[in-house]
Amino acid sequence: MSTKRTYRDFEKNKSTLNGDLVPFQKKTSTDEITDEIWFEIMLLCYGNKLGSVSLDLMFMQLSVVSKYFYNVCCRYVQKIPQDIFIFSRNEDLPMLSWACKKQIKIKSILVMDHDIDSLTMRIIIFLLTSANIVELNTLDLMRVTRIDTRFNDVKKLKGFFPDYILRPTAKQCNHHYFHSSIANVLSVDKPPMRKLKINIDMDVWPHCILDVVSETLEELHLKISSKECETRKKPTNEEFVRYLTRTIKAMRKLKKLVLNIQAPADAILRSCTLEEIDMTLCHSSAKVVECNCPSLQMITVLHRRGESAIRPFAPFKDGEIEGRIEGIFEGDDVASFTHKDRSFMGFAVPPSCKIRLVLDRE
Repeated sequence: MSTKRTYRDFEKNKSTLNGDLVPFQKKTSTDEITDEIWFEIMLLCYGNKLGSVSLDLMFMQLSVVSKYFYNVCCRYVQKIPQDIFIFSRNEDLPMLSWACKKQIKIKSILVMDHDIDSLTMRIIIFLLTSANIVELNTLDLMRVTRIDTRFNDVKKLKGFFPDYILRPTAKQCNHHYFHSSIANVLSVDKPPMRKLKINIDMDVWPHCILDVVSETLEELHLKISSKECETRKKPTNEEFVRYLTRTIKAMRKLKKLVLNIQAPADAILRSCTLEEIDMTLCHSSAKVVECNCPSLQMITVLHRRGESAIRPFAPFKDGEIEGRIEGIFEGDDVASFTHKDRSFMGFAVPPSCKIRLVLDRE
């Protein structure tokens, strides 16, 4: 029979002496305290963000006390899901090697750099294949705008990663390879992905990550660009638009969509589950020609120089928008309507759906 004390024992036996809380009635050794209690203490004191100052501090302070505490720290990151912050810097990459070897449990991955090299890209893929991603629910690749051929000094990383990871490969320096490799891992392990932030090129599709996570995704932040089309004024790549429409419609649990289209396009949004749409970052030539979302509660768009991504059946009257200002969104005034008050072209949404126009005064 185990003699280790649990958190329930702690609550049951605590007492007060001279106003001070005494956890146990007798002296307790560290061996008698369960991991459950240690994990509660560590979560409270250090959090669960690997790659940030807090959790790194835990390993600098607590794990060096004794072998016992080092093992407790290792079990903590293996059993309590962690948020991983990734920077494309030599001094941070060994931390990812350690995370792979310890098979830590990952809750979310956030890539913090705009430019990463192909070595960091391969290390991220290696992390996904080596660590425990059974509870991975958030993947943030939104900041990554470029993958180039520059390489970190691999000599300093010798011994941290397998040789095939450290071997420079210029052929793999693109988003398509990066996203395809991640999709391959996710399709095998099938983690419960609920939130995805990613930027994609509308000239390269179908997009495998979107397809892989479609069954579980609840929140999607999607930036869409096109190097071939960004200088054109008319909508382009209608096949991509149709693909995107099908993909969003197939996401049976999707509740929130943040859409940033940085190229001329006529978007068609169809979803039975979507409750919130944010298009405030879209290119001025990106328009919504159809919005068939029977569960939609709110859509937010930017209104600049009398135009926005959505078009009313009748033009706004002088002072009509100003009379509807009800708040502020990131420093700009927001005018609010309901679909019952104001009908917009192509909209099939509930009458109570709130339509918010963020007024760009510039």
